[in-house]
Amino acid sequence: MNKKDFLTLTIAFLSLIASLQTASALGVGASPDRIDYGILDAGDGSAKSLYVINTGDEVERIVVATEAFENITELSASEFTLNPKESRLINVTMAIPSDFEEGNHSGSILITGFPGASTGLGIGASVRIPVEFSVEKKPVPLVASGIAIIGCVCLMLTLLVYVRRLR
Repeated sequence: MNKKDFLTLTIAFLSLIASLQTASALGVGASPDRIDYGILDAGDGSAKSLYVINTGDEVERIVVATEAFENITELSASEFTLNPKESRLINVTMAIPSDFEEGNHSGSILITGFPGASTGLGIGASVRIPVEFSVEKKPVPLVASGIAIIGCVCLMLTLLVYVRRLR
């Protein structure tokens, strides 16, 4: 076998392997490609929608997991199956505790698709969705501040009237 024939066979073999990998490739996608909650007050929460899409040609078992802030993040679904080209809406809710650290925070959501509806471990395709938010302490409501000021003024006027009557 000469060098030219060997090279031709090698290229044909690699082409065959590459086409096999493409035909059985997994596909998972998500929209939007990032989630930004903006500014959240400590003690409050917010929900955003995330579409998970099976972009492949086979049924896939989808696993959705948060990679940071698991204790304050709630997913409406974390494991399910999707048919080819099917999508599913997931609600991602952040519930910020009142004692949560102020400032900018970031994490991500990992979406992994496994071939078929099997429950065993296997090789899957994944997509990571960045999640960002900022936390500020909740300001004192204006109504509460106004009531407190009016109460102090009334108390001072009452004391003033009482002191004048004593003279």
